Amino acid sequence: MKQKLISLIHATTKKDKLVLRILLAAFGVFTMGFGMSVLEKLNFGTDPYTCMNNGISLASGGFISLGTAGLLVSAIMLIFVVIFDISGLGLGTVFNMVGFGYSIDLFRFIWGKVGFEGVQNQAYRYILLVAMLAIFILAVSVYLAADLGSAPYDALPVIISEKAKIRFVFVRMCWDICAVAIGFLLSSSVGITTLVCAFFVGPAAAVVRRAVDKMLA
Repeated sequence: MKQKLISLIHATTKKDKLVLRILLAAFGVFTMGFGMSVLEKLNFGTDPYTCMNNGISLASGGFISLGTAGLLVSAIMLIFVVIFDISGLGLGTVFNMVGFGYSIDLFRFIWGKVGFEGVQNQAYRYILLVAMLAIFILAVSVYLAADLGSAPYDALPVIISEKAKIRFVFVRMCWDICAVAIGFLLSSSVGITTLVCAFFVGPAAAVVRRAVDKMLA
């Protein structure tokens, strides 16, 4: 295991254009948090992972923030990833574990300070929905294109699919549904964003990612 970790660190830190990749990964995670925080304010729900973590935060009575809930959940998932297959981990894993949830917490704080409580006009709400989903998908694509490792939440379905010999699409769908169910049972909001992220972010991000890959080639 020690040798595998050393090999993983070496492979990650020796990638071409490493500084650019780090900046892209950090930008992607931070922008994902921004987009999701706005979608949350528009009452369109959140992605499955955030839905689950937000439910855990709510269940704690606000004792732990969304970012802390996400970090704890990711840390638990990370244990299983390390045990079964660490090849998908890297610097980007840390960025996602720490940055995504806490960036949502940060923007929640900012929106509270500036008095942003969403938009009442339905036409503007749906325009912002499309815009924020586009920003979120672009941010996910940039993060993935940086190729510095995936979040434990994203790595585990891949591992389960490979180990159990079950199609990844089916595993990922069940994975996201379970996350949404947990969040819903813990009073987290479920909406259009939740469904779009569960079914369409992956394919859309793959298209955008090809354009970003060319920049890093």
